[in-house]
Amino acid sequence: MTAGQEETEDVQPEVNQIPPAEEQRQPAAVQELQLLQAQLQNLQQKRYRIAAAHAASQEAALVAAQATEVKQQLSILQAEIQSMQSEEEGIIHGCRVHDIGP
Repeated sequence: MTAGQEETEDVQPEVNQIPPAEEQRQPAAVQELQLLQAQLQNLQQKRYRIAAAHAASQEAALVAAQATEVKQQLSILQAEIQSMQSEEEGIIHGCRVHDIGP
């Protein structure tokens, strides 16, 4: 080795050495990253629960609307059936009156 080579080797810092200030920041940065990841996971779970509740609520509202529609149709059909039965009874009653005649 020459004298110039020795100088350049001494000047180069070792790759594995971390300055003391940086060494203190790394654990804090790792902790912050872990905290942020935990918060992200919690928010994702909360979003999933809210989305599921929202979907269930929409489904319940749709079912309730369909049930109301079916009830209305049933009421209409019952009214039609009663009307037909009343007409039928009137026709039968009218025929009996004529049959009893003179």
